[in-house]
Amino acid sequence: MSRLWLGQQVAAFTALGVAALSVLCCVSFGAPFKRLAVGLAFALSCGMAAGASAPGGSLKWPAAPNSARAGAFAVVQVATVNEAEFVATWRKPGPHVHENVTTRPRRGQTLATFIAFTGCQADKRGDCNVTVTYKLYDPSGKLIGQPTLEVWSKKPRPNPQFFSLSVQSMALGFTQTDPLGAYVIEATVIDHVAGVTLHTRQVHNLST
Repeated sequence: MSRLWLGQQVAAFTALGVAALSVLCCVSFGAPFKRLAVGLAFALSCGMAAGASAPGGSLKWPAAPNSARAGAFAVVQVATVNEAEFVATWRKPGPHVHENVTTRPRRGQTLATFIAFTGCQADKRGDCNVTVTYKLYDPSGKLIGQPTLEVWSKKPRPNPQFFSLSVQSMALGFTQTDPLGAYVIEATVIDHVAGVTLHTRQVHNLST
């Protein structure tokens, strides 16, 4: 049996195709992480097409499976096998996030998925309310997890000139016996104030 952690709440997660697979959903430091999103640095670091730019730039938003945009609201699904280093790097200015993102985890590693976002709509209090529901599929195509997590809820709207990192991340721990192959993570991101829903998708190829 694997377990699903939602913040500080713990719930048993049963009927997984892989008994040893652990899906962890945890609060990621609980602070607003902002990164300058002007130019190509962030887009390229997240595996997008060359020549892309962040919202507000002069070029088109990239048509990549792990990114989506509707008007000012834009999201990028990113993953890392070193969450602490990724967050620490995110806090620093400069285009260095690409050094800590991956779609090729290995057995024994933990893959943490975040949503980077910009342009959420504020309510009358000036707060945004953005959530994400992930769907996780194993190499056989079986749905093995579907948690809903906070991206940015009941918090002041971040500066739209920056990307902000989701407050919570989904961490997928691989053991030495988990099946090799493609693990697909789909994300449905909802801006509840604007009534906008965006969909992203990332394929992670597990190796030894």
